Amino acid sequence: MMNQREQADLVSHPEVSIIMPAYNEEDGLPVILEELCKESALRDAEIIVIDDGSSDHTREKITLFPRVQLVKHPVNRGYGAAISTGVKVSTGKYVVWFDTDGQHQVKDLVSVVQTLTRKNLDFCIGVRDGGSHQDSSRIVGKFILKQAVRLVVKKPVKDFNSGLRGFKREIIKRYLHLLPEGLELRR
Repeated sequence: MMNQREQADLVSHPEVSIIMPAYNEEDGLPVILEELCKESALRDAEIIVIDDGSSDHTREKITLFPRVQLVKHPVNRGYGAAISTGVKVSTGKYVVWFDTDGQHQVKDLVSVVQTLTRKNLDFCIGVRDGGSHQDSSRIVGKFILKQAVRLVVKKPVKDFNSGLRGFKREIIKRYLHLLPEGLELRR
């Protein structure tokens, strides 16, 4: 049984921080946040949404969820900058980023979080299946990029471009400088 100090530490420093970059996501984001906030396996997780300069009502929709921490970029700085900001403000031992465009489901997030924490992994990447949402204008380009990565690493890589990834926070912080401002993976 935890004493009061251990319970206070858990509240002030959750085990998992969920980072969600958002850009003009006023329609889909509330649905995802509602499901995420109801998921009992994630009840102790810190949820951080980075509104990356949205011009719609994304910010207002986020404020409807008191459990969710909103971080605002006044202008659109790009996916990489949003991820970097989220990692910097997070407090969990692990950080997991979770795209808000419907490519992954909350159950996928739970699976990555449980795998990451139970096995105490340095990182874990969620893999989309054939039924996952894909922007049809990017399929050919992503196929070519996947083949190039396969050639470089000399083995198959299932989903290197996944928007569902988890890391030990102290490890990923060392590599944030590699995330370029303006990285446009999904916009």
